Amino acid sequence: MIKLAKSLGCGSIKFNLVQHMGRGEDFAEKSGLGGKEIIDLFQNNETKIHPKLKFNVHFDIPIAFKPIRSLLSSNEGRCTILNILSIIADGSISICGIGVTIPELVFGQIADDKLEHIWKTSPKLKTLREEIPEKLEGICSQCIHRDTCLGSCVANNYHQTKNFSSPYFFCEDATRLGFFRKQGK
Repeated sequence: MIKLAKSLGCGSIKFNLVQHMGRGEDFAEKSGLGGKEIIDLFQNNETKIHPKLKFNVHFDIPIAFKPIRSLLSSNEGRCTILNILSIIADGSISICGIGVTIPELVFGQIADDKLEHIWKTSPKLKTLREEIPEKLEGICSQCIHRDTCLGSCVANNYHQTKNFSSPYFFCEDATRLGFFRKQGK
């Protein structure tokens, strides 16, 4: 894919994790790559492919797994969930596109509701702002990137648990696989 993108004249290519929602829910559980395979692919790209091709390859993995040089040279991994609203194709207003699959995260309709009113009064947006990042749970609560990453994909976390402050599945899996040291050790 990387060689094809470069040969077609693309400026970069990006690989996103399959999220556990919508059409990706069954695929991620049954056929998706595991955390170790994803980290191995990322590290292979960083050490072998990228240096040879000199081509921008972006992997959408949590910033805790990225080299320091990429953190210093870009805004990668900086979630904007606390500063955005999305307008879905049917005119619904939500965070990201999650309102397509989770109706309780639709805050109004662009044709009927004022954005300012939604922004200031939505109970779900208020909860989101109260919980993220201060009340993140699991490994995300202990991560030094907590205030930047904000739990990686809050929409996916909510989809899986109905809780904005749930930890990101990838980082929880990485913890179980031993990629993070336990505190005090």
